Amino acid sequence: MSEVISRSEAREAAFRVLYSQTITAETLELALDGKRASEPERKFIEKILVTYKENKDGIDAKAALGERIKKVDEALLRLYWTELLIGEVAKPVIVNECVNLAKRYSGDESAGFINGVLRNDK
Repeated sequence: MSEVISRSEAREAAFRVLYSQTITAETLELALDGKRASEPERKFIEKILVTYKENKDGIDAKAALGERIKKVDEALLRLYWTELLIGEVAKPVIVNECVNLAKRYSGDESAGFINGVLRNDK
C-alpha cells in the first residue's frame, strides 16, 4: 500500500500540476509520485486546481512578472494567489510553504525572491 500524503505534500502535488500547466487526472496522479492522497487532501488539491482554472487570467496576470522569471517561481506564485483566493489557509502559512517549495525545486536564490514577492504582497 502506498504512503498517504500530508497537507504539505498535497500542496506540492498541486504545485507540480500547476507547473506542468496541464490540469488532468493523469497529471495529478503523476504529481502524487506514487503516493496516495486521503479524501481531504485530494479535495484540497482539486480545490486549488479548480480555483486556478476558474481564475486563470487574473492569477496569471499577477504571476507574470516578466520573461526573466523562472517557470518554477511562476508556478509557485500561481499556487500562492490561488490559495489566497480560496481563503482557507493563513497567508503566512502559504508564504512559508511556497518558500520551502522554492528551496526544494529552484534553490535559495529563488526562495529569497519568492519570499520577498509574497511578503510584500498586500
